[in-house]
Amino acid sequence: MARGNVKKVAIYIRVSTVEQSENDFSSLDGQLSQCQAWIENRNKIKSQNYEIHEIYKDTRSAKDLKRPGIKRLQKDAKDGKFDLIVVTKLDRVSRSLHDFLKLVSELENEGVDIAVVTQEIDTSTPAGKALQRLLLVFAEFERDMNSQR
Repeated sequence: MARGNVKKVAIYIRVSTVEQSENDFSSLDGQLSQCQAWIENRNKIKSQNYEIHEIYKDTRSAKDLKRPGIKRLQKDAKDGKFDLIVVTKLDRVSRSLHDFLKLVSELENEGVDIAVVTQEIDTSTPAGKALQRLLLVFAEFERDMNSQR
């Protein structure tokens, strides 16, 4: 958990396939850059003291939580290694509302919040929690539509 006024941050990035991660500048690189810039901005402008604990990444679909990076992230959250997870978009974590809510419940029990860079969602606020759930419904709907096609 937070040491003094330092908040330990985990960055989670994901693409759906290994091929998407193998370009010279992959989506993983872009996601990481966005997350790092968000953290730097918070440290400068908002006078926060965020320190990156670790970067977790997966190259699998978000249809479920059976991914090595997310499993390691869950374990480290339970072990109290960080206070906040930073992602670019909610659907990077999960496209299943059920799985996401289960994960969020686990994280809340450990005192870990989620910040979503491109959607300006911070689950430490009631408005952020409500917006998170609304956007997840649409992420799950998009996944279902894609699989139907």
